Amino acid sequence: MDNPFLDIKKGAFTKTFKNRKTKYRHLTDLHQFSHYIVEHPEEFTKLTVKRARFYKNLIERTSAGNLPVWQFQEFIKNSYKLQKENVADYYLDKSISSREIQVYVDKEQKRIIVVFTGTYWSLDWLNNYQLIKGKYSQTTRFKNAKKVLNEALDKYEGYKFSLVSHSQSGQITHLLDSNKIFEIISYNPAWLPLQKQGKNEYIVKTTADPVSVAVLPNDKTLIFNTGSMNPLYNHSPDALDKLDKLPWIKLVGR
Repeated sequence: MDNPFLDIKKGAFTKTFKNRKTKYRHLTDLHQFSHYIVEHPEEFTKLTVKRARFYKNLIERTSAGNLPVWQFQEFIKNSYKLQKENVADYYLDKSISSREIQVYVDKEQKRIIVVFTGTYWSLDWLNNYQLIKGKYSQTTRFKNAKKVLNEALDKYEGYKFSLVSHSQSGQITHLLDSNKIFEIISYNPAWLPLQKQGKNEYIVKTTADPVSVAVLPNDKTLIFNTGSMNPLYNHSPDALDKLDKLPWIKLVGR
């Protein structure tokens, strides 16, 4: 057999994951499982380690550009709490990040994830008011976001940039749309009627979200039903738990 790891594509590594020991049950998806194995090879057989590396370096990377659901959710949640400096293989560049914009770097893959926080405190509702008036680009919040993004683009020239946003910040990433950006992925973005997605702009939203009602569904929009009619839950990052059965956010039209 030319490729000794060809069986992985037939589900061998998936079977290993499903049959994992109790002490590894906290590793809830193939991404976490493979990265743990590579980092702790002494705990596994040589074949399992090879399969994990194959999955991590080849199979997982064939979906480059798409984000694993758990990462997408983690980036958004952390933008409000700021409790973690690392998400998966990305580390936070503190030198150019701020309370409202976090720049995460993966030097090995030459990828940047820029995360824009949504509405996070009471005075931020003044920016929402400007959004409704159609004057969001005049706010200090937007100008600061543009400044940080330009600094990141200069510092990491040649890297692949992905912008991640939620709620109010979905307006920021929409207005920042640039040909220097590989992709923009917004979750339940606060859009105005008649705003249209850019060619590299993708949206993930819940069916019962009250904020993103102006978003018109198309082939670059992933809409999912949470099974709840609670507007606060449907708008929150917690609702992304309902996408756990999908390991990757698959966005058609790419």
